[in-house]
Amino acid sequence: MDSNIVRAILNFCWLWAFAALFALEPTSAYAYLDPGTGSVLLQGVIAAVAGGLLAIRAYWHGIVGLFRKPRPASSKSHDRTPDDYA
Repeated sequence: MDSNIVRAILNFCWLWAFAALFALEPTSAYAYLDPGTGSVLLQGVIAAVAGGLLAIRAYWHGIVGLFRKPRPASSKSHDRTPDDYA
């Protein structure tokens, strides 16, 4: 068989499968959302914002370090000579 014919047959089958699914779809959903649903959603949003802020605070130095230029190495030597102690 030619690949174009096979592709056309598969597309036709998919079209009928989706048409059957939409035809069998219920027309109305008898659902109820009580007032507590809104407060749960609000708590979730507040928790996500608070968690994001805490994560940023925990990793702040690493985040800022990505955007900063590296500091030049200091020219002072930390090694002390015996004359420094006199």
